[in-house]
Amino acid sequence: AVRKPLCEAYRRGQQLRKDPALLPSTLFTLLARSRRRASLVLAGKWDGVGRLCGSRAGDFDSTLEGGTLHFRHFDSRDSSADAMLECTELALRHVEALLDSSGPDVIALYIDAIDTAGHLNGFGLDIPAYMRSIADVDARLSSLLAAVGARRAKGEDWQVVVTTDHGGTTQARMPEHLRRTFADCACVQKGIAQTGLPGIHGLVDMWQHTQTFLIVAGGRDIDPGEMLPAPRPEDVVPTVLRHVLGEDFRAGELG
Repeated sequence: AVRKPLCEAYRRGQQLRKDPALLPSTLFTLLARSRRRASLVLAGKWDGVGRLCGSRAGDFDSTLEGGTLHFRHFDSRDSSADAMLECTELALRHVEALLDSSGPDVIALYIDAIDTAGHLNGFGLDIPAYMRSIADVDARLSSLLAAVGARRAKGEDWQVVVTTDHGGTTQARMPEHLRRTFADCACVQKGIAQTGLPGIHGLVDMWQHTQTFLIVAGGRDIDPGEMLPAPRPEDVVPTVLRHVLGEDFRAGELG
């Protein structure tokens, strides 16, 4: 038997919507409590990261418990590869400008191009359009990393964290019973329905859907090599907080 994807998480989310006071603190709220400055920059059609973090659409500075959050969303004119890369480049230039200034203490950048390519073409190493999107985004990160390097050259201790929140598969290659389970679950279709898309994610019993990665580079306290046991996405927050605030946190203690 296959568990219905995301049902428990969705029900929990509905409960939290009814009582926002129960929502766990985000990274940005935790930084603000220590009067640190943060920026959240989105590139692409999906603005869910901003909404989850309490941000509205647009370009603005928000006060959070004594600190500030700068939010900027570079929307794409459509979901084509060229349009997604265009807004990605605008977002990257914006982040580089932040780094050229006195800048915030933490910059979070979400790039939607690869996820969009996966949904429209399928997630997989054998999907040319998906692999091309990964290569295109990767090629455009060099100038951003150079800007970080320039700040390090001034004696600043910058840490770079790269991660993803889910994996994915090509729907046509999934067994019929898994496709049926996915289509029948109303929870996973909330927001953006995926049933008609070539690439999908959301089945908690398929490791390809839940597989993530975490790369941490820079920072005086980081030892090179593989991290064991393998880190999870929720480990990003305590890792960043440890670097910025110099305090140790456990993921379970942060909500």
